[in-house]
Amino acid sequence: MIRYLLIVFSFCFFSAKAQIPTASANTKCSLLTVSAGSQLYSLYGHTGLRFYDEQQGFDFVVNFGYFDFSTPNFYLKFVKGDLKYFVGIDRYEDFYANYVFEQRGIKEQVLNLKSHEIQAIINDLAAIVNSDGKFYTYKFFHRNCTTMVADLIAKHSLIKPAVINEIKEKSFREIVSEYQSPLYFENLGINIMFGYYTDNKADAVFLPEQLFNAYEIQDQAVVSKTNILNKASLALEVPWWNSVFTLFAILLLLVFVHEYTRRFLFVVLGFLGIFLAAAGLYSDHVEVLWNYNILLFNPLFLYFAFAEKKSVRRKTLQVLAVVSVLVHLIYVLNKPQLLLFAPIYTAVLLLLLFDSNLLTAIKQNRAKGLNHNI
Repeated sequence: MIRYLLIVFSFCFFSAKAQIPTASANTKCSLLTVSAGSQLYSLYGHTGLRFYDEQQGFDFVVNFGYFDFSTPNFYLKFVKGDLKYFVGIDRYEDFYANYVFEQRGIKEQVLNLKSHEIQAIINDLAAIVNSDGKFYTYKFFHRNCTTMVADLIAKHSLIKPAVINEIKEKSFREIVSEYQSPLYFENLGINIMFGYYTDNKADAVFLPEQLFNAYEIQDQAVVSKTNILNKASLALEVPWWNSVFTLFAILLLLVFVHEYTRRFLFVVLGFLGIFLAAAGLYSDHVEVLWNYNILLFNPLFLYFAFAEKKSVRRKTLQVLAVVSVLVHLIYVLNKPQLLLFAPIYTAVLLLLLFDSNLLTAIKQNRAKGLNHNI
């Protein structure tokens, strides 16, 4: 219901029949940066663009971060990369009250824009809201609520995000992993989905805090004033079980309990590899293409789950599987996901060790040696 009210308000505010706000010397435009929330999609924070003029009596926030959970085939569209996000217009008091309720911090940077630049941005927004242009295809790093705002400002002014050390020094994967790190399983899942592209050095400002810093390090030609509108008081609650030790315990239990649990684990790992391969072929997200995690979550594991134990081909495939895991391990030695994957490396190598019957052979040889001594 709120979504529909938002669309109605946006349309009425910037309707061709309504009067588009006119920027004056008193009109201000500011960047709003919201701190991280408790949900996975809100861990990176949020960006809004505020326009206000006390004399004319308007105060609203442009928000490029809306999406509709009721969209048919929502998750398939998200994985595919053609889920439509859209721009909405919030009353500032509603925007503010929402994030205060969520106990999230709000910082404001009053941008040093001339009235004609503010007017150009408002006119552009009016055209966007009254057309299909209000919908856009979301991309993790290059088209989101932050990049859309930065691009809009840059289009109508000389304000560009400055290059900051965070961009020059780190990869896309490293940057997002820092935000996700408190939530082990969520961080693991995202790093499993990310492919080769995310290991590249970040070449753009794409997160709210980055954009805030990119404006803040410049002189007053960009930001005339910075205000703390609300201090964050949200403490992220992480369940005790959401840790690397839990995954270690689960995987080791499945490995050592029984032959059937080992087969089950082979099935899960194999199907996950097939899913990663299918996602790479199906999705338009460049972030999931060329996913080398297939070396670790190898579809060959399905063979070990169902094929005959004494097959001659099995030994060749066992060697190939071990080599694939070791190649993956070597490749990620200097990458942030190494420790994330540690339980999986351990479990996979133990699975292959059990499957090779090497442990059984060692036990039998030891037993023969004892009998011989007797």
